[in-house]
Amino acid sequence: MQHSNADSIFQEKTKLSEMLVKVVKKFNNSDVSKVATLYESAFGQKLRVAIPNADHRRQLFEQSFNSEFCLSAYRGEDLLGIAGLQTPHGALASDINLSWIFKTLGIIRGLKALTILALFDRKPKLGQLVMDGIAVDASCRGQGIGTLLLKGVLQYGLENGYEQVRLDVIDTNPKAKKLYLRMGFKELGTYRSKFFEKLVGFSAATTMVYDLKAEA
Repeated sequence: MQHSNADSIFQEKTKLSEMLVKVVKKFNNSDVSKVATLYESAFGQKLRVAIPNADHRRQLFEQSFNSEFCLSAYRGEDLLGIAGLQTPHGALASDINLSWIFKTLGIIRGLKALTILALFDRKPKLGQLVMDGIAVDASCRGQGIGTLLLKGVLQYGLENGYEQVRLDVIDTNPKAKKLYLRMGFKELGTYRSKFFEKLVGFSAATTMVYDLKAEA
Protein backbone atom coordinates (compact mmCIF):
# COMPACT_ATOMS: atom_id res chain seq x y z
CA MET A 1 0.00 0.00 0.00
CA GLN A 2 1.40 3.35 -1.05
CA HIS A 3 0.57 6.29 1.19
CA SER A 4 -1.19 9.16 -0.56
CA ASN A 5 -0.93 12.83 0.36
CA ALA A 6 -4.31 12.45 2.07
CA ASP A 7 -2.72 10.04 4.55
CA SER A 8 0.08 12.44 5.43
CA ILE A 9 -0.02 14.34 8.72
CA PHE A 10 3.15 16.27 7.88
CA GLN A 11 6.73 15.75 6.75
CA GLU A 12 10.00 17.11 8.04
CA LYS A 13 13.74 16.61 7.76
CA THR A 14 15.47 15.09 10.79
CA LYS A 15 18.95 14.33 12.02
CA LEU A 16 18.57 10.98 10.29
CA SER A 17 19.44 12.28 6.83
CA GLU A 18 18.56 14.96 4.32
CA MET A 19 15.65 12.78 3.19
CA LEU A 20 12.21 13.78 4.38
CA VAL A 21 10.54 11.68 7.05
CA LYS A 22 6.78 11.58 6.57
CA VAL A 23 4.32 10.94 9.39
CA VAL A 24 1.21 9.26 7.99
CA LYS A 25 -2.02 7.68 9.14
CA LYS A 26 -1.92 3.87 9.28
CA PHE A 27 0.97 1.63 8.23
CA ASN A 28 1.53 -0.45 5.10
CA ASN A 29 -0.11 -3.89 5.33
CA SER A 30 3.24 -5.43 4.39
CA ASP A 31 4.81 -3.86 7.48
CA VAL A 32 2.58 -5.50 10.10
CA SER A 33 5.37 -7.87 11.20
CA LYS A 34 7.79 -4.97 11.63
CA VAL A 35 5.17 -3.02 13.58
CA ALA A 36 4.79 -6.00 15.91
CA THR A 37 8.58 -6.23 16.30
CA LEU A 38 8.85 -2.51 17.07
CA TYR A 39 6.11 -2.79 19.67
CA GLU A 40 7.71 -5.85 21.23
CA SER A 41 11.06 -4.08 21.46
CA ALA A 42 9.50 -1.05 23.15
CA PHE A 43 6.88 -2.65 25.39
CA GLY A 44 7.47 -6.41 25.51
CA GLN A 45 9.08 -6.32 28.94
CA LYS A 46 5.98 -4.68 30.41
CA LEU A 47 3.91 -7.60 29.12
CA ARG A 48 6.25 -10.48 29.97
CA VAL A 49 4.26 -11.53 33.05
CA ALA A 50 1.06 -11.63 31.00
CA ILE A 51 2.66 -13.45 28.04
CA PRO A 52 6.18 -14.73 28.88
CA ASN A 53 7.12 -15.89 25.38
CA ALA A 54 8.33 -13.04 23.12
CA ASP A 55 7.30 -14.85 19.93
CA HIS A 56 3.79 -15.27 21.31
CA ARG A 57 3.63 -11.56 22.12
CA ARG A 58 4.68 -10.65 18.56
CA GLN A 59 2.10 -13.05 17.12
CA LEU A 60 -0.60 -11.48 19.28
CA PHE A 61 0.41 -7.98 18.17
CA GLU A 62 0.26 -8.98 14.50
CA GLN A 63 -3.25 -10.34 14.92
CA SER A 64 -4.55 -7.56 17.18
CA PHE A 65 -3.26 -4.33 15.69
CA ASN A 66 -5.68 -2.07 13.84
CA SER A 67 -3.84 0.25 11.48
CA GLU A 68 -6.71 2.75 11.61
CA PHE A 69 -5.48 3.82 15.05
CA CYS A 70 -1.79 4.27 14.32
CA LEU A 71 0.53 6.97 12.99
CA SER A 72 3.69 5.82 11.24
CA ALA A 73 6.98 7.50 10.38
CA TYR A 74 8.34 6.59 6.96
CA ARG A 75 11.49 7.53 5.09
CA GLY A 76 10.53 6.53 1.58
CA GLU A 77 9.10 3.03 2.05
CA ASP A 78 11.14 2.32 5.21
CA LEU A 79 9.11 2.21 8.42
CA LEU A 80 11.03 4.01 11.19
CA GLY A 81 8.52 4.14 14.04
CA ILE A 82 4.89 4.15 15.13
CA ALA A 83 2.61 5.93 17.58
CA GLY A 84 -0.44 4.08 18.86
CA LEU A 85 -3.72 5.93 19.31
CA GLN A 86 -6.76 5.23 21.45
CA THR A 87 -9.98 7.02 20.54
CA PRO A 88 -13.67 6.58 21.42
CA HIS A 89 -13.90 4.53 18.20
CA GLY A 90 -11.08 2.08 18.83
CA ALA A 91 -7.38 1.62 19.52
CA LEU A 92 -4.23 0.19 17.96
CA ALA A 93 -4.49 -2.98 20.04
CA SER A 94 -8.27 -3.16 20.37
CA ASP A 95 -8.86 -6.32 18.31
CA ILE A 96 -7.39 -8.96 20.64
CA ASN A 97 -8.00 -12.46 19.30
CA LEU A 98 -9.47 -14.28 22.29
CA SER A 99 -9.55 -17.68 20.60
CA TRP A 100 -5.83 -17.39 19.78
CA ILE A 101 -5.00 -16.46 23.38
CA PHE A 102 -6.83 -19.46 24.86
CA LYS A 103 -5.57 -21.84 22.17
CA THR A 104 -1.95 -20.71 22.63
CA LEU A 105 -1.83 -20.10 26.39
CA GLY A 106 -4.58 -22.34 27.70
CA ILE A 107 -7.58 -21.28 29.76
CA ILE A 108 -5.82 -20.42 33.06
CA ARG A 109 -2.83 -18.60 31.54
CA GLY A 110 -5.11 -16.99 28.98
CA LEU A 111 -7.35 -15.54 31.68
CA LYS A 112 -4.30 -14.31 33.56
CA ALA A 113 -2.97 -12.64 30.41
CA LEU A 114 -6.28 -10.92 29.69
CA THR A 115 -6.53 -9.67 33.29
CA ILE A 116 -3.06 -8.10 33.09
CA LEU A 117 -3.62 -6.69 29.60
CA ALA A 118 -6.78 -5.01 30.86
CA LEU A 119 -4.62 -2.90 33.20
CA PHE A 120 -3.21 -1.13 30.12
CA ASP A 121 -6.62 -0.20 28.74
CA ARG A 122 -6.92 3.57 29.07
CA LYS A 123 -10.30 4.71 27.81
CA PRO A 124 -10.30 8.35 26.66
CA LYS A 125 -12.65 10.82 28.28
CA LEU A 126 -14.95 12.97 26.18
CA GLY A 127 -12.86 15.17 23.88
CA GLN A 128 -9.64 13.26 24.62
CA LEU A 129 -7.23 11.47 22.32
CA VAL A 130 -5.00 8.96 24.13
CA MET A 131 -1.47 8.47 22.84
CA ASP A 132 -0.89 4.78 23.43
CA GLY A 133 2.89 4.46 23.14
CA ILE A 134 5.65 5.38 20.69
CA ALA A 135 8.03 2.74 19.31
CA VAL A 136 11.06 3.64 17.16
CA ASP A 137 13.41 1.33 15.26
CA ALA A 138 16.61 0.81 17.26
CA SER A 139 18.76 2.05 14.37
CA CYS A 140 16.95 5.42 14.40
CA ARG A 141 16.66 6.19 18.10
CA GLY A 142 17.99 9.52 19.29
CA GLN A 143 17.51 11.04 15.85
CA GLY A 144 14.23 12.87 16.27
CA ILE A 145 11.77 10.23 15.06
CA GLY A 146 9.92 10.04 18.38
CA THR A 147 9.55 13.82 18.41
CA LEU A 148 8.12 13.76 14.88
CA LEU A 149 5.61 11.07 15.84
CA LEU A 150 4.54 13.06 18.90
CA LYS A 151 4.08 16.16 16.73
CA GLY A 152 2.00 13.97 14.44
CA VAL A 153 -0.23 12.89 17.33
CA LEU A 154 -0.84 16.52 18.30
CA GLN A 155 -1.58 17.45 14.69
CA TYR A 156 -3.93 14.48 14.34
CA GLY A 157 -5.75 15.61 17.47
CA LEU A 158 -6.18 19.13 16.10
CA GLU A 159 -7.37 17.94 12.70
CA ASN A 160 -9.96 15.61 14.25
CA GLY A 161 -11.46 18.04 16.74
CA TYR A 162 -10.05 16.68 20.00
CA GLU A 163 -9.62 19.06 22.92
CA GLN A 164 -6.82 17.24 24.71
CA VAL A 165 -4.14 14.59 24.20
CA ARG A 166 -3.51 12.31 27.17
CA LEU A 167 -0.72 9.85 27.86
CA ASP A 168 0.84 7.92 30.72
CA VAL A 169 4.60 7.70 31.21
CA ILE A 170 6.18 5.17 33.56
CA ASP A 171 8.82 5.95 36.17
CA THR A 172 11.44 3.82 34.39
CA ASN A 173 11.30 6.01 31.27
CA PRO A 174 12.59 9.45 32.30
CA LYS A 175 13.74 10.31 28.75
CA ALA A 176 10.19 10.04 27.45
CA LYS A 177 8.86 12.19 30.29
CA LYS A 178 11.47 14.84 29.53
CA LEU A 179 10.38 14.86 25.86
CA TYR A 180 6.71 15.23 26.78
CA LEU A 181 7.44 18.13 29.12
CA ARG A 182 9.54 19.82 26.45
CA MET A 183 6.67 19.45 23.97
CA GLY A 184 4.25 21.19 26.34
CA PHE A 185 2.54 18.36 28.20
CA LYS A 186 1.51 19.02 31.80
CA GLU A 187 1.49 16.52 34.66
CA LEU A 188 -1.91 15.67 36.12
CA GLY A 189 -0.81 13.20 38.75
CA THR A 190 1.19 10.07 39.51
CA TYR A 191 -0.21 6.66 40.40
CA ARG A 192 2.01 4.40 42.53
CA SER A 193 1.53 0.71 43.27
CA LYS A 194 3.90 -2.05 44.41
CA PHE A 195 1.37 -4.45 42.92
CA PHE A 196 2.09 -2.95 39.49
CA GLU A 197 5.82 -3.43 39.98
CA LYS A 198 5.40 -7.17 40.42
CA LEU A 199 3.12 -7.50 37.41
CA VAL A 200 4.56 -5.14 34.82
CA GLY A 201 7.98 -4.04 36.06
CA PHE A 202 7.27 -0.44 37.10
CA SER A 203 5.80 1.00 40.27
CA ALA A 204 4.58 4.42 39.15
CA ALA A 205 3.00 6.06 36.13
CA THR A 206 2.40 9.77 35.57
CA THR A 207 -0.61 10.97 33.59
CA MET A 208 0.17 13.93 31.33
CA VAL A 209 -2.06 16.04 29.09
CA TYR A 210 -1.63 18.52 26.26
CA ASP A 211 -4.30 21.19 25.82
CA LEU A 212 -5.24 21.39 22.13
CA LYS A 213 -7.83 24.12 22.71
CA ALA A 214 -4.99 26.63 23.02
CA GLU A 215 -3.80 25.62 19.53
CA ALA A 216 -7.17 25.91 17.81
